[in-house]
Amino acid sequence: TLLGGMHPEVLSVWVRVTEHLHSMKNWGEVLVAGERALFFLRLAKKSLFREAELYTNHYSSVSSTSDTASVNSISIVKTSKKSPIQITSGTYYSALYTTLSSLAQAHITLKNYQLARDACQESLQLGWEIALSSQPDDKSKGSNHEPLDPALHQLIRSLKRLGKVILLQKHYNDALECFLPCLELLRSSKTTESTLDTASVLGSLGFLYLKLKKFNESSNFLRECLRLYRKNGVDANDRETNKIKAWLEMAESREEDFEEPPTFLEI
Repeated sequence: TLLGGMHPEVLSVWVRVTEHLHSMKNWGEVLVAGERALFFLRLAKKSLFREAELYTNHYSSVSSTSDTASVNSISIVKTSKKSPIQITSGTYYSALYTTLSSLAQAHITLKNYQLARDACQESLQLGWEIALSSQPDDKSKGSNHEPLDPALHQLIRSLKRLGKVILLQKHYNDALECFLPCLELLRSSKTTESTLDTASVLGSLGFLYLKLKKFNESSNFLRECLRLYRKNGVDANDRETNKIKAWLEMAESREEDFEEPPTFLEI
């Protein structure tokens, strides 16, 4: 079956090629493959959801209200006669998110910051939609001792990635709007509140407040970052640890004249 005039295998191949090139850190080729994958994904979306709407409308005309409600939750599956590959709304959004993330990382590495920001913003919007749709209702929510939902981990990565791009563009106040909610999400679960991921965000916030000359806030975040480094066994003479210590010394001495980028960030 064709999907938007294209076999599902073609879409799947370009998405997987993009992922492979990302894992190989072949960033120039990631851009080529990723843009092709993105083109096919956008083509597929028009067909996938147009057919879903037509199917639901047809079913609504011949079924009861309760039956229609059940149909609205059905994913339209597109397959090829020669392949078991299926494209549902779930697999579609997963492939789109992965492709956008790969393109964003390639643009960051190649210092195409505005293009990186565009890809990051689209993947973040998608990440919010996926996370919100995957959350249970209030009655079924567990304690904060439970692991974070995978969709929230995905959202956290999106916030960090966009925050890094904006920081590298030297838009420090805007970057705070990414890292602060990211920290809140990480601290919402006991399983992530003391991780190196959280330490990385704390370090980013310390750097941002240092650049904004808010030295008390910077000092507090950097001290907490160092505490988590120690808790997670990071060597006291590690390059990243020394960098955080240097920033903390600047914050406490209220030193303003430095331009070192936050290369310690792992996105």
